[in-house]
Amino acid sequence: MGALVRNTVVARTPLDGVPEQRVWAAVRSVAEHAGHVLAVSATPEGDERWSVLLNGSRVDWVQRNHPVAGGRMRFDQVSGDLAELGGTWSVADGVLGLDVEFHLGVDGLAPLLDPIWAQSFQAHADALVRAVAAASREGDA
Repeated sequence: MGALVRNTVVARTPLDGVPEQRVWAAVRSVAEHAGHVLAVSATPEGDERWSVLLNGSRVDWVQRNHPVAGGRMRFDQVSGDLAELGGTWSVADGVLGLDVEFHLGVDGLAPLLDPIWAQSFQAHADALVRAVAAASREGDA
């Protein structure tokens, strides 16, 4: 069996002096600010159930969030449509960041599908950081 190949996308946007607590509040309410996010809801276990549109398809997962030192929050899929999904939100030096790692779980088709899904996840991450930053600046978080 070969090594698991993970794809990574990175999105960054400046925060223009927005207080960190407003940014984190907007991260927690991101579904209200990003149009391609259909829903984010809490599960009874305290995880988050996400439903988003990627590549014109609905993709669902449940993720667990883990605070990490240094102005970061890690998230990992605990169940869902992908073989693996995780990443990190970060706030540092006036910049909001989102790194997303994923593995589709369709190894034989990876050379064909991974670039398409990487583009979709890049657009997803870019839209999320822009939406969170905008909501933080407006104080709507």
